[in-house]
Amino acid sequence: MPSEYSEFLRLRTQRVQLTTELRAQYESGTTIRALADSTRIAYSTIRRLLIEAGATLRPRGGSNTLTGPRTDLTTRVKDALDLLDGTLPQHLLDAAHLRLEHPQATLAQLAAIARPPMSAAAVYAHLRTVLRLAERARRSSANQHLRERRGDSAAPVAVPSPRKNS
Repeated sequence: MPSEYSEFLRLRTQRVQLTTELRAQYESGTTIRALADSTRIAYSTIRRLLIEAGATLRPRGGSNTLTGPRTDLTTRVKDALDLLDGTLPQHLLDAAHLRLEHPQATLAQLAAIARPPMSAAAVYAHLRTVLRLAERARRSSANQHLRERRGDSAAPVAVPSPRKNS
């Protein structure tokens, strides 16, 4: 019959092995939810074990268009700045340059770095506006190119909308 101390050591060794495996899987991209589902251990327990193991936890909620792969966003912002070439207002330029200077920072970190400080929501809105303006400029440029190929005039002709009979 094993002593209580040897049982304690065996369980501790298993915990250390489990924690090491969980951290390696998490750092290779597996989500906490997936780890919890595969091990049948509660999400909160997995999270606590990862913190104890020293893992750097990713932001919650997965990715979205502006917080998703940050390097992809950085590339999109750089392309937008190249396309818009100095036509942006200063506050939008500042937000875009923040993203370019700190490609791995979260929106909250960018907000704290900004001078004057702003909220993460404001950084998000500014970056979204930069990307939206760049997309609009791309479409406008493509439309201009099509008009030139067809030989149409540079300015589009406004077509009046039909009037409703009252």
